[in-house]
Amino acid sequence: VTGEERVMKKLILDFTGGGPGEQLHSPILLIGNDRRGVWTVAEGPATTTELIKAIDKVSGPAAR
Repeated sequence: VTGEERVMKKLILDFTGGGPGEQLHSPILLIGNDRRGVWTVAEGPATTTELIKAIDKVSGPAAR
């Protein structure tokens, strides 16, 4: 994602609850279940197993 600084700061705040920092220069994958309002982050490069766990985290029974 790229964009104007003010737009990016709001996007980061909405997704992370905090402001931009050095850690945001690392690749991340935001995984969410919009219906339930549950989101998580997988840090990149993540393995297939880690991605499946993250997806399960937002879609499984614990997310309900």
